Amino acid sequence: RLAPENPYPAAADDAESITRWAIENAGSLGGDPARVIVGGDSAGGNLAAGCAQRAPGIAGQLLVYPVTDFAGSTPSMTEHAGGPLLSAEAGAAAHAAYVGSADPEDPRISPLRAEEFAELPPAVVVTCEYDILRDGGIAYAEKLREHDVPVTHLHYPALMHGFMGFFPLSAGCDSALSEICAATDALLI
Repeated sequence: RLAPENPYPAAADDAESITRWAIENAGSLGGDPARVIVGGDSAGGNLAAGCAQRAPGIAGQLLVYPVTDFAGSTPSMTEHAGGPLLSAEAGAAAHAAYVGSADPEDPRISPLRAEEFAELPPAVVVTCEYDILRDGGIAYAEKLREHDVPVTHLHYPALMHGFMGFFPLSAGCDSALSEICAATDALLI
């Protein structure tokens, strides 16, 4: 379910339910329940990080320029307030639509604020320079590393939020996508 019609916790509940279902049913679908990875970009990265914190049995997590903290403010939010692609104004509108009247410090909303990280699955965290979410993604990768969670942090200094959608049009985006896929494959080795 999507915001604003269905604010938090609808999407978080749905993502967790779907993840648990996928793990439980992977075998009947021809997959391996021990090799289920959650992943998403931007708001989807937020949902994937939340699932990794709450749904047992996940083999890995791919978080591409994820929203990790709806309660905090970082230098990248100011540096890149005008975008490109994701501006501070658009981020604030998404925040209001998703969080609604809930507490943005709730770790189910802001996974960076969780207390327990040590048992989380290995992660690939992707950040890019021109992104209001850059610093939150970097902080999340660092927090995972501090708790001895295997993490591959891929940072792209020349790219912007949303670059995954431009991979067929840009050699830099195409190269980044290849690196991200290789790092994700390595989660299962």
